[in-house]
Amino acid sequence: MHSLPKHIGIAWKLVSDFNQINSLFKAQELPYKIITHVCSCRAVHVQIVQQDAIRYSDYYVCEQCLNGTFYSANDFLSHGAWYAPITSTFSTEVLLNLSPQITVDAEHQQIHFTVCMPIPCSVDLVREKPIYYYKPLFEVSISAKGIYEHKLHTNFNLPSHYKALGNDHFYEKLSHEELIKQCDVIQVYTSKLLTYLKADNVLSIKKVKTQCTSVKEFAFFLSYPHLEEYEFLQWESPELLPRDKNLTIMDALSYTINYRSEKSLKKSPVCLL
Repeated sequence: MHSLPKHIGIAWKLVSDFNQINSLFKAQELPYKIITHVCSCRAVHVQIVQQDAIRYSDYYVCEQCLNGTFYSANDFLSHGAWYAPITSTFSTEVLLNLSPQITVDAEHQQIHFTVCMPIPCSVDLVREKPIYYYKPLFEVSISAKGIYEHKLHTNFNLPSHYKALGNDHFYEKLSHEELIKQCDVIQVYTSKLLTYLKADNVLSIKKVKTQCTSVKEFAFFLSYPHLEEYEFLQWESPELLPRDKNLTIMDALSYTINYRSEKSLKKSPVCLL
């Protein structure tokens, strides 16, 4: 018995071909299968059986916690199992226990955020330790240009793209971002990302990051790191402001008055003062 590297509350059963596993007998073709049970209590049980004895593994009960229900890792390593809504397949507790992987490229000012589910895909026979494949479920990428993208790699059971407007004949089309906001699990994931971004000291955003209330706002300031006040979110054309120095709202208004036409001045958010 061995402990899992990360406890997420899922019990897995994996059936492996003995001849595909690194062992002293790899040069031979032997009629064996390896049954690996990874229990939700962290216990791991590895058994080598003959081909015709696989069916008996369905009756395995964990010696430590007496659990007898295991997800088929073989099914979830294929694509078919992911067509069902993940929020129905796994409990909310399990989904929220997944640890996001966050990569920050300080040189290019880019962020990559992925929530993955670890699924046993093989086993180290000597150590009786499962080897994991990390199935991506949800992904967010933010570029230095402020491009903010979501990717769903499984079915999160989002609602229809269209919302009725009071009758059966008129509908409002919802954006991908609006749809995602209606999934509580995904909102927790993005909240974790925002918390990380506020605490990170590698990216160029310093003064306004703690005021950002969404990842989208953070993405805006990543594309305009020289803007030092949160109120610039209301500025009509931030791309017209100079980038050669850091700017406050007063600095931006001064630039608009002295260097832009009167027409542009009328567009500036004087109301923010």
